[in-house]
Amino acid sequence: MYSLQALAFAILSFLLLWIIISIPVYLASKFVVPRKSTFGKAMIAAIGALIAFTVLSLLVGIVLPLLSLLAGLIGILFVFKAMYETDWINAFVMGIMVLVFIVIILFVLAAVGIVGALINFHHLSGI
Repeated sequence: MYSLQALAFAILSFLLLWIIISIPVYLASKFVVPRKSTFGKAMIAAIGALIAFTVLSLLVGIVLPLLSLLAGLIGILFVFKAMYETDWINAFVMGIMVLVFIVIILFVLAAVGIVGALINFHHLSGI
């Protein structure tokens, strides 16, 4: 049985990672659609993109496994397109920029040793 401390740590880790993964979405949206960009919208877009990618990949993967990744990526672009009321080209540019910002942030976090702690949180909490 999981302890309350482990549950609290898992929830806090989720929230921290959600904030961290929303930063690249926010930065990319500031470049692509600056007037429609807020951090709250970036947080919704980040969780929406995660859900869209997961659901579409799984559903398409049942029928056409080779196209599941593509379906998930299109789902992410659709979320960006819908959240920021933009076209497919801007959503694609935003997706590429998000990827670049994620790589930069992961390098910075790895340099200070945070990524390993976040990825292996279950070792730290005793889960």
